[in-house]
Amino acid sequence: MSLIIGTGYWKADQKCEDFYVEHWLSNTLKYADPEKIIVTNAASPPIKSPEIVQWLNLMINPAHGTQLKENIQFEGWSLGFIHGALYAHSCHCDYIFKEQDCLAFGPWVERMYAACEGKQMVTGELWNHPKRDYTIELSLMLIKYEFIVPFLAQLFADPGTADKVRPEKKFLTIRDNNPNLIGTIDFGYGGNRPFKCDDCFYIQKPRWKYETQTPIKTAVGSGVTPEEIALLQREGLL
Repeated sequence: MSLIIGTGYWKADQKCEDFYVEHWLSNTLKYADPEKIIVTNAASPPIKSPEIVQWLNLMINPAHGTQLKENIQFEGWSLGFIHGALYAHSCHCDYIFKEQDCLAFGPWVERMYAACEGKQMVTGELWNHPKRDYTIELSLMLIKYEFIVPFLAQLFADPGTADKVRPEKKFLTIRDNNPNLIGTIDFGYGGNRPFKCDDCFYIQKPRWKYETQTPIKTAVGSGVTPEEIALLQREGLL
């Protein structure tokens, strides 16, 4: 089955564009071989990209977090996932969502398919987070073609609005309701910290530090920290 990779994009500040140009796109193409990369752009200036990248430029910014309007079912992050999933289904392809601040290294696509053996979808995990709604890690997910419509049907049926129910809660509920169909990625790290440069791993902006169990905050749009970027470059991974 062919593969589509999707992501969302919003230029909160110059760091977002720099990260996409300097790291996200090259990282994606270095370790994966998709048919297309679909970028759902939340009304930011689009970036010139190679032909394999198709930008879906929204007329408005659907927003996220504290910027949300009331009674909107899907915010910007969810729409980034949904638009890519619908495009993949329209092309009869499997779908990987790789978030705007996510970097993945090694044979991560192959490992995701291996983790998905006997399943229809895999998500990540945030380790030991005290709030269960945050124990699901959504920066890197694989969903097989046959499960795209059934999954989206359950997502659309969720009555929770974006200003009251976070995407993590919605996705976790669906995963809990489909334990035989949705599994978890068996390699790290996502937003977990610390991380090691394993043969296969992925990271996004730091969200949870395992040894101290305290959240880590980074500047808006910065994603992975400059110190982590420098480490990845020294290791020859970027």
